[in-house]
Amino acid sequence: MANQKDPWATFKNTLPSISIAIADAESGDYSDGEYAYDTLLDGLPSDVSEGFNDFSSSQDDGSFAPAIQHSWCLCEMPEGEYPNVRLYSDLSGLLTSIASREGDETAVFALYGVHLEITEATSPADGSEGVRYLLLPQNMAAKVKEGGEAEIISQDDEDLPKSEHLGWLGRSRLTDDTEYFLDDLDEEVS
Repeated sequence: MANQKDPWATFKNTLPSISIAIADAESGDYSDGEYAYDTLLDGLPSDVSEGFNDFSSSQDDGSFAPAIQHSWCLCEMPEGEYPNVRLYSDLSGLLTSIASREGDETAVFALYGVHLEITEATSPADGSEGVRYLLLPQNMAAKVKEGGEAEIISQDDEDLPKSEHLGWLGRSRLTDDTEYFLDDLDEEVS
């Protein structure tokens, strides 16, 4: 029995490159993610792996955008009013809000995710139809249009209109609280 080897040592010897990985892990200088990344790069052709190295070194300045913040959301559709999306930082706030609406003439949908806002339409000087943008996480925006590829831009690169908090896509005059009857609306009352 004195000749019996340690089972772990026997197992380690059957795995290729395990001694390097163990030494790196024991040194504390190498995380699992870094090891996996470097292993991936080692398996790629050199011209491809160089591209990855160039990208990772250019991104190492700490300028990454903050993580996308998810929220507890309540989509509320009260009878005779505009729907609203309300955001809550915690689940108890959402539950309290739902409970407070019990018995009201309203419908609600609870969601967990990222609230994306739409801008007001631009007002081109030539009278053509305006453009709206969907505001995306990490300071990006996408032009709202039918068909084709999505045009994603940085919110810093464009002078974007302000957010349309009501989500209204119709004529802006209809959301103005000071005007109740519009001259250009023809309704027949029978």
